[in-house]
Amino acid sequence: MAALVCIVVSAKDTNGNSIFSAVAMCHRITDDFSDLFIAAASSSGLEMSPECVNSVNICSKVGSSDRIKISNISMQLNVAVELDKKMVEYTINSARLPSTSSNSNAFTVLMNKPKVCIMPKKYEVNTSSKVKKLSGPQQLYCDLIDWAQSTGCGWPSDIVEDSGKQALKSLSNALWYVDHCHARLKDASCHVPTELNKFQNYNNYKLLWHRPPIVKAARLGELVGDLYSALSLPSLSDKRNTVLAKIMGELAESLKQYKDRLENDNQNTKT
Repeated sequence: MAALVCIVVSAKDTNGNSIFSAVAMCHRITDDFSDLFIAAASSSGLEMSPECVNSVNICSKVGSSDRIKISNISMQLNVAVELDKKMVEYTINSARLPSTSSNSNAFTVLMNKPKVCIMPKKYEVNTSSKVKKLSGPQQLYCDLIDWAQSTGCGWPSDIVEDSGKQALKSLSNALWYVDHCHARLKDASCHVPTELNKFQNYNNYKLLWHRPPIVKAARLGELVGDLYSALSLPSLSDKRNTVLAKIMGELAESLKQYKDRLENDNQNTKT
């Protein structure tokens, strides 16, 4: 699974008029600048072809003067990563924009029909069970749904139980696995993102007289792979889901670093 990069994307015409406002996108570094353009336009409710792009510039932040022109829109995004540029600015040839009628101006584009977005279904307490409460993993998943919804997150009803559930399940599974070791991750400089710090202490292994769970590199690798797989879903590039995608990407990177550290420690022990 290719690494992800979070980039802020914007587009304007040759006169400096905004085509779509800046939007944060998470993409694989092996994707190219045309893929990024299509996704960014789509997340802004526009259907636009890369053929209308006149030029592409990358820079470190909005309004900065350290712009570098990308010579080919087919170049991969790892160029921006290597040059430590977090902004991509597209300049559009307005004459190439599609118009929906003869009276349309140069900025009229085909709009996607808006969809109502919802959250995946939560677990419910089984009233016929002797235990009248959710399990730790179930409660964590439900709490993450509430949190994600508070950030504006959501999916159309036709994909919410697929893409939406996959994204939040990958996050829930990862947080459950490291529930007891946030402090250890922080000490190893692989901390859990601040926004997710409150999602811990769901695993009451001490109350159950269980031993502390052992964190293994192999399982971390699986969980990181699941996070990256979810982040590659088109719906995670939607504007409403950019906060969730950003935090999931940060968590995946932290857990990957910790996994690599465990593997190095294990290798050193063997030698």
